[in-house]
Amino acid sequence: MKTLFLLSVMITGALYSVQGQTFIIIHQKDGHVFNIPVDSIQKITFEIDSAEAVTGSQKSRSQTVKTLKLLQNFPNPFNPSTTIEYQLPRGGEVTIAIYDIRGREVRKLTFHKQKAGKYRLTWDGRNNHGHPVASGMYFYQIRFEGNILTRKMLLIR
Repeated sequence: MKTLFLLSVMITGALYSVQGQTFIIIHQKDGHVFNIPVDSIQKITFEIDSAEAVTGSQKSRSQTVKTLKLLQNFPNPFNPSTTIEYQLPRGGEVTIAIYDIRGREVRKLTFHKQKAGKYRLTWDGRNNHGHPVASGMYFYQIRFEGNILTRKMLLIR
């Protein structure tokens, strides 16, 4: 029987990464390191700050976009598809791609110019060849004007 493990991380208060089969969190203020086996994680929730969850509050959604944002996908974990939202402060070339846990590109979702604003897209859990990918942790990343933002998501088949 697997243990349900709910992990909540403040983006501004910790650094996090996956190395091998371990999810690593490093607290930026005191340097405390947490090592969590990836296979014990069933749900991960990330927050931007204490006032707004990464899915966004109604107040923030109604305001003009001032910074590049990549919001947490929903639902997460997901099956068969998930929604990814992002916000652009100005127009420009945008690339959004999905990567596996080894950093290999699984799917390129967009690569074109877009105007400033809020966007939403859906990933159907398929690779660039149209084949369903395996259950597991994936990363989605936005590239915009030299900025790169990355978040994690979990596919459960």
